[in-house]
Amino acid sequence: MIDKFSKEKAEIEKIIEERGWETIRVVLFDTTNRVPFAIHLFEKDGKYLIQTSGERGSLDGNPGIFDNFESAKAEFIKQMELEIRASIYDVEKWGYSDYPSPLWDKYAIQLVTDTIDAIGVVDGALELLLADPNHWFVKDEQDHLFKLQEKINNYIHFIETKQYVEKYGDNFDKKVINITFQYAPSDNGLAFLAQVQKVLQSTDMSLKVVLPE
Repeated sequence: MIDKFSKEKAEIEKIIEERGWETIRVVLFDTTNRVPFAIHLFEKDGKYLIQTSGERGSLDGNPGIFDNFESAKAEFIKQMELEIRASIYDVEKWGYSDYPSPLWDKYAIQLVTDTIDAIGVVDGALELLLADPNHWFVKDEQDHLFKLQEKINNYIHFIETKQYVEKYGDNFDKKVINITFQYAPSDNGLAFLAQVQKVLQSTDMSLKVVLPE
């Protein structure tokens, strides 16, 4: 059956590759494959069927039935798009999804560690803004803390090496790292920030933490 539908399979695989969706679990024209939490496309009695598998790999619910491949392909792509949106929602709200994928796991921790988000002069002090838009999920806490630490370290290095001088000069008594959180940090997150503040006490840098109201 796989050879019979090799052209159709190749069409969908090309779309998946072009969109970077390789980590979405799909099963194409293979009725023996029972990978859990997958979107299945197969043929039966001259019809194209789309169905999803559950935790144990068995097919769940009633399948979508289509008379031709083009209609089935369009619906299959739609189902993959829905899988991404639903998984992003699950990660954002509950902290987990059915299976890991960078398509939605990366949504949980969004911190580009090697860039300065914004910089300016506020009340005579040089202020560097660090924006953290991430939830504090238990399963991602260590990764969250690691990336936050790495980003703060890069901010400190930026100040210590005076990379701001060319644009802003160096007439500042204070250099402030302003971390603005969209979601309140966990207890471990707050403890980490307190430790950073302690380390900076002996420097001309300080940490300003802005928490959500």
